[in-house]
Amino acid sequence: MYGCNGTLRHFCAALALLTRLGPARLVDNACLEASVPFYPLVGAIIGAVCVLPCYLGVAGDLPWVQAWLYAGVNLWLTRALHWDGLADLADAWGSGAQGAQFWSILKDSRTGVFGALALIFCFSGMLVLTQAHCAADNFLPLLFAPLVGRSACVALAALGRARAPDSLAAPIIAGARPCVAVLSICAAFLPVAACVPLKAFLVLAAALLVVIFRLHTLGLRQGGLNGDFLGASVVLAEMMTLAATLP
Repeated sequence: MYGCNGTLRHFCAALALLTRLGPARLVDNACLEASVPFYPLVGAIIGAVCVLPCYLGVAGDLPWVQAWLYAGVNLWLTRALHWDGLADLADAWGSGAQGAQFWSILKDSRTGVFGALALIFCFSGMLVLTQAHCAADNFLPLLFAPLVGRSACVALAALGRARAPDSLAAPIIAGARPCVAVLSICAAFLPVAACVPLKAFLVLAAALLVVIFRLHTLGLRQGGLNGDFLGASVVLAEMMTLAATLP
């Protein structure tokens, strides 16, 4: 295990966990906990890398191609980590199971019909929404969506508790202290509020509250949160950001 002294080390831990950009390394729970405040920054980096080809005019006359590139870079850069959580949670939630059966379905590596539908719906939605933004040269929401997604993840973690104290999600949830959650929300909402109309901002805020509240209440009913809950919150928050800021 590597030590966790220094801000740079904590940032690198967040970058390595959430993306391919950070150097792969083993870190202890204290370092994972200390890395949580950097999630919004990592989200902003993801957004910048994903939107860069569009901003530079790659396939500028073909917004569908730009949307495909944006989504593809997003999936590659994040190793589709959060999408896997979305599929797992959709299968367990959609089954209507409770307690141990819910967690058994969630941990099953096989993707069921609800997981497949969630992936198809959300990925096609990302393509359609991104295409609309690219067609209008409206690139700021594409930059902000990953930032809002990681901030929503921190907010959800701050509200809940880990189901298993030895899980990967446990130090993340422990690191999402109220002050960290508030800073993460501010880091996401202040730039969005400065760049989108008030109506779009209010719609986005309301949609995110609904998503986080629903995931939080589901976690309460099922005895806690795990990484799949956090991953699903990232994808859903990105979708809400792209939808609420349509030109």
